[in-house]
Parts: sequence; C-alpha cells; structure tokens
Amino acid sequence: MSKKSEKSSTILQFPEEQKILELGRKSFHTLIGSTVITIFIIFGRYYTTLIVLTALLVGILLSELALRGVRIPVITDALVVFDRPEDIRFRPGFGVMTLFVGFTTVLVFPYIPLVSTLVQGIPLDCRNSILGSAIRCWKMDQWALVTIGGMLPAAFADSASTIGGVYLGKHKWPHNKRKSIEGSLLNLFFAIAVISLVAPLRLAVIAGFFVMLVESMPHVDDNMNIPIVSATVLAIGFMFLI
Repeated sequence: MSKKSEKSSTILQFPEEQKILELGRKSFHTLIGSTVITIFIIFGRYYTTLIVLTALLVGILLSELALRGVRIPVITDALVVFDRPEDIRFRPGFGVMTLFVGFTTVLVFPYIPLVSTLVQGIPLDCRNSILGSAIRCWKMDQWALVTIGGMLPAAFADSASTIGGVYLGKHKWPHNKRKSIEGSLLNLFFAIAVISLVAPLRLAVIAGFFVMLVESMPHVDDNMNIPIVSATVLAIGFMFLI
C-alpha cells in the first residue's frame, strides 16, 4: 500500500446527508440536556427526577408503538429527522432514551443506600462554583454540583465531539475506527469547560479526561455512560482531592 493510500485510509468520510443528520440530532440532544439541567436548577432534584422518569416511560411506550408500525403525529416525523436509520430500525428514539437513563442515574445517586452515606462526606456549597455564584442556590442540595457536573458534558461535550468528528475528523483512533482523535479532543475541551462551571479546574480536567476516554471507546453508549462517569469522578474528587 502506498503512503498516499495508507494516509487516506485513516481519514473519516461522511456523506453530506449524514453530516446534516448528525448536526440536527446533536442539536436536539443538547436542547434536551439543557432543558433537564434548567429544570433541575429551578425545581430541584425531586421534581426533575419525576419529570425525567415520566419522559423515559412515555418515550419507551412511543418507541414501542413506532417499532410496531404505528404512526404517531409529530413523534414519528421527529424520529425520522433526529434519529439515525440504524437506531430507527433497532429502537426508535434510542438515543434520547439512553440519555434519560444516564440522567436518571445521576439524579437518583443520593437515594442509593451506600452512595447516600458517602454524600454526607462531600463538603459542597454551590456558591463556591462559577455556576452557583450566577444562580440562586436555595434549591440546591449537597449533591447538586455532582449531578449537574454529570449532565453538562453529556449535553454539550458529547454533541461537540460528534459534530466535530463528522466535520473536522481526519484521524481514527486505533481502538475505535468510528471515532476521530479530533472529535475526542473537542470532547475533552468542552467537557473541561462545562465541568469547570461546577468544580475546580484541576478536578474538571480529570473528569474531562475520563469523559473523553469513555466517549472514544467502542460499544459504549455515550449518552448513558458519560453522565455516570463524570458524576462518579466528581464525587470521588470532591471527597478526596479538594
């Protein structure tokens, strides 16, 4: 194989229609994530958990109906516009549902018996964060910054990495031919940027690295794993690093 052909084999190629699909899909993804985070800041953990769980259950029902060939006004059209063809065939709305699963997990972390004990050892005050100083903190609980820190990279960094990979990706990861190094670097940058809103920069860098690592792995659902990994790293960091 010539050097030219060897170099071209490392370049990710995406047809124009796929680029448009990914841009719309991830914009919708970011809108949902931002909405959940806003609801959490305004209404607190309890009501946000109820809303996300309800949305997840309704989504599963609508997905099952769509899978059985039932056409649902607006919903079916949205699935065609914002879902990948392979996801539509496997489970319509799969990406949104896994995002809700990831968000639900970080929302209910404090209610898990072992975790709830650990939460008491986290000395958090939302006023000591960039985000906390910009908003009213009265509805924030002790685990709030960890929860938001889990949801932020799932809403923004994951979208940035996908869109960046599609439009700017040139070099594949050796361990995952579907992901690009450029996309992962964008993921790292955005993850650090958004996590630093709720955590010290050094902890944001550590959490951002793990977010990038998980996002680059094959056969891993980013929507579900990124919030869990980010929140877990932040919880450990708040307990032992600061």
